[in-house]
Amino acid sequence: MIHYVYEDLWAKLRFLPIGLAVGILAFLFFGALSRQRIRAGKEGLRVTAITVFAASAALILFLTLLSRESGSRQIRIDLELFSSIGINARNDAYAVENVLLFIPFGFSCAWAFLPCRSLWVNLMVGIASSLMIESLQLITGRGYFQVDDVWTNTLGAILGWLLFRIISRIVRALRRKL
Repeated sequence: MIHYVYEDLWAKLRFLPIGLAVGILAFLFFGALSRQRIRAGKEGLRVTAITVFAASAALILFLTLLSRESGSRQIRIDLELFSSIGINARNDAYAVENVLLFIPFGFSCAWAFLPCRSLWVNLMVGIASSLMIESLQLITGRGYFQVDDVWTNTLGAILGWLLFRIISRIVRALRRKL
């Protein structure tokens, strides 16, 4: 299974420039907006965090929707939980990849948006984002609607949130020491 994950991640690196381009555009746009807010006496935006969030969201959308031809998949809805896991190494690799794909999303969501620092809000954003992607895949014929994908994506978002919480606590502890 690990070799499938490795091969798939390596193949998907070719899409990284798209995420970087979106990140640069987000940085320029939100940086200008933040400077404008500061000039107006308001609080600036978390430009770096929003940039990372925009880049990770763009990569997710591109990898799950735009990298596939419309109508390239037959319409299929799988609402049985764990139906695609444990069948073979390839399907297990897809599950791991879904989790990995959403870790940066959950992390950057909590970093960029204060309400998403709550576990429950981040959980709801992860579920809603995953349901949106799965629905769009179904409507456009660019993928299947699978409940397994919803829960693995959501698990990735929560692991990203957890990673954010751990790093935040380490940073706060280091700041207190200094």
